[in-house]
Parts: sequence; C-alpha cells; structure tokens
Amino acid sequence: MDSKAENAYTPRFDFDGKSNPFEEQTGTIKELLSELNYENDHSSSGAFAAKVVSSRVPSDRTGGGNVDSGAVEVINVESLERTLRFIQKATGRALSSTTERLPLSTLKTIKLLYTKNADSGIQLFRCITRPGDDEDPTMEFRITDGSTRNEYVAKIVNELVDALSLEISEARLRRIDTSLLTSSQLLECIERENAEILEPIYQRFRSDNNAFTKALQFLTASIADHRPRNWQTSRTLSELIYTYLRTLPFFHWVGEMTTAILRDAEIEIPIKSIQGEIDHFCKSLSNQTGRDIHGDTPFLSIDSFHEFATQHVLALGKLIESATGIQSNKRDLISIQNEARKVLHAYVFHQWHRTPTHVINLSVTDCVAALCTIRHQQKIKTKYTPSWIGQDQYERTTTRLLSHLGGDRSIAELYDHDYIPQGATQILHYRFSGFHAAFVGERERHRAWLDFQVVRLQRYADCLASNDLDFIIREISDFHGLCKLYAIQAARLGDDEDFVQRSGDAR
Repeated sequence: MDSKAENAYTPRFDFDGKSNPFEEQTGTIKELLSELNYENDHSSSGAFAAKVVSSRVPSDRTGGGNVDSGAVEVINVESLERTLRFIQKATGRALSSTTERLPLSTLKTIKLLYTKNADSGIQLFRCITRPGDDEDPTMEFRITDGSTRNEYVAKIVNELVDALSLEISEARLRRIDTSLLTSSQLLECIERENAEILEPIYQRFRSDNNAFTKALQFLTASIADHRPRNWQTSRTLSELIYTYLRTLPFFHWVGEMTTAILRDAEIEIPIKSIQGEIDHFCKSLSNQTGRDIHGDTPFLSIDSFHEFATQHVLALGKLIESATGIQSNKRDLISIQNEARKVLHAYVFHQWHRTPTHVINLSVTDCVAALCTIRHQQKIKTKYTPSWIGQDQYERTTTRLLSHLGGDRSIAELYDHDYIPQGATQILHYRFSGFHAAFVGERERHRAWLDFQVVRLQRYADCLASNDLDFIIREISDFHGLCKLYAIQAARLGDDEDFVQRSGDAR
C-alpha cells in the first residue's frame, strides 16, 4: 500500500452512523482481521503506529502462541475467540468461518466488542455476561440509575450502547428505547401488573386467609411451568447486542433477588401475632390525641418518627418483646432510631417512590415492624457482602448488615450518594414486610406472596432473553394474559380437591 493510499485509508468496520448504499454491504472475518492488523500498525491517518506487544497483552488479543517481546502484535481468528464466544452465548449466533459473507453490521459489532475489550483494561466479557453459573448477580449493576459502585463498567457499557445505536434506524431505536424500561421502571410495571393479576383472588378470598394463601400457591405453581416459545430472529447482531445490554441490569436484579436477598430476608425466629396489643396501644393513642387511630392508620411521617418513638419508647419496647421475645429497653430503642428510619424510608419508597420525609404515611404497625427489623438483626447478626462488577478485592468485605446503613447519614443523601447497597436495603425491607404480616397472623400468606413475586420475576426475565424486541413484546403480552387466566382459575377452583392438592404440593 503506497503512502497516498495509506493517507486515504478509511475503515469499513467502524460504527460511524454513516451508511453508503453504493458500498458492498457484506464482508468476511478475514477482511475484518486485515483491517484490525492494519490499524494495529498504523494510525487512522496512515502514519506507522509502531505498536508493540507488551508483557501484558490481553489473552483475547493473542493467537495463543508465544510472541517475542518487541514484536508487532498479529491479530488472527484465535484472537477473536473470546469475542465470538461471547456473541454466541449472548445471542445464539455462531460465527467461526473466516470466509463466510456476513452483514457489515455483524462485522462492525465484532470489531467494536473486540477493541473495547482490548482497550478497556477490564475483562469486558466477564463484566457483561448475564449472571448464571459462572457469574454472580448483583443489584449494583446499573447503567442508567446512577450507581456509585460500578461507574467505570457503566461508562464502558454506555459507550457500547451509544456506538451500537448508530447502526439502528431512528424509528427502530425509538421503539426499542420506549419499550425497554429501565430496571426500576420495569419493576414498578411488574408490581402494577401483579396487583392486576391478583385482583380476582383478592375479590373472592380477601377475608379468608387460608384460602387466599392456597389460591396464591396454585397460581404460583401454574406460572412456574411457563416457558417462552422457541425463537429465531433475523434482527441484526448490532440490535441484538444493543437490546442485550439494555436488559442486562434487570437480569442482575432478578438474579440477586431470587438467589440471595429473599433467602437472607427470612425471619428465623417465631413471631407472635400482636394485633390485639397494637389495638390496645392505639386506643391509648386515640385518647391522648383525640383522633381515631388504628394499627394501620397513617398518622406519622418519617420526620416525626423520632419524636413518636422517643415519647412511647416503653410501650414500643413491650410490643417488640411480645412479638419477638427480644427484650428492648429505652437505650436499645433510642440507639436504633436512625436505622429504623431508613427501613421506613425503604418501605415508603417501595410503596410511593421518592416522597418528602414530612409526608404523613406511616402507621403504628409500620413503626413497630421497623424497630423489630433492626432489633432482630442485632440479635442474629446476618452478614452481607455487597458486590459489583469491576469490584477491587479490597472493596469486597463481609460485614454485618446494619453497617451498610450509613450511621447518621441523612436519607436525603441517599439520592445524591447512593451510600446504602441495594441488597442491604432489600433484605431489611422484606424482613420489615415479614414482621408486618406476622403481627396480624398472615405469615404463610406473606410467604406465598413472596414466592409469587419470585416466579413472576424469573419468568419475566425469560421473556427478555431473546434480545429481539418484537419477540419480547409478544411474549410479555402472552405471559401477562396467561397469568390473568391462571388467577381466574385459582379464584374459581377454591373448593376443588385438585386445587387444594396442587397448591399443597407447591409449598
């Protein structure tokens, strides 16, 4: 190649957002390797780059043989092995032939992933593989919601997403982006759908705790059997990887929720129903305040919790001991008020999302459940190790759950600094809801509700697994309709022997 040709060099396999209809729209991996090797030796202007192989060449960039120090690195098909293996695992597409004609978008995607892995300084494919047997899930994997724990990986993923988007038409990209919600938005959507699905069961068994629980177990067992249909897609590789990366945080959330959070959120001590004692306490409050207060009456805010808990510390201590057997004196309860406020904030956020802390939305039962949650943790001392993608070894420390709540740091800071790991928040929130249910004798019903949530999340993730938006939309719609049908069946089969048998087997 003469100097004039070198100066006019233009790469074929870069994502630049420019399409040339007169250009050949296919290429081969062999041609891609030629481009990679040329660029490895030259700058984009054609000047010789004199790149040499250092002693720290990523294994994905070598051909598996020994390279002499100082030799120019040669990129061959073995160098692409990890990239191609990741693509096959992520999309099901096997790419091995160096001479097969492939769409330009496929070759551009291979090049993008290969070069980003080589230049990022991290094991990229390990970082962006869906959690499973080889990779642990983490709720800290976020690319849109401002996590402070995986910022660099989030930056790399967003660079990939931005580059891949250049190869997708504006109309298609708009449809994908409006259909694929962020993890937090999707979880909110699933919560609303869950309430809609359960409505027939609520309508029939609202006041029959045992029947409601059995109906929910039947529904959960029915949903657990559902699997998406086999799929084949003709979508471009760039679009499939784009969708894959957009949905990756949800797979991590579901993974940690179902494998660790709900396990650690189990309350392993007997809990007594204290509904009558709460009612008695509320009657005393009603007399003091001149208001009609019941156990579930909202009459407090997070801001007023401190004053309430201090004023009624002895009565609250008796309620906690009656429910859990854990003795709680004045000092015990005064010292944990800040931690209890953060449990209450998690509950409020879960119910109503970001809400000013002066809004009145808490009941006596809420306050007792939050205090029980902290006193219970102080006794059993559950350990929790926050993990995130790209975590340094020194950052991976096993510490007690309450140590992650930030001491005296304010709730307002959470929205700016994200100082409480998601896993710690979720464990405490689900324990809080478990205490809440136990106080009114609904512990089995609560367990059935959690199992229903888990199965719904797992099957929802199955619907996203294809990376093809059209297939995803169809599968989610079909799955939602199927869940509603199963719920109607559960509500109608309340007195049927098969219903009772199946719901019992599902427990």
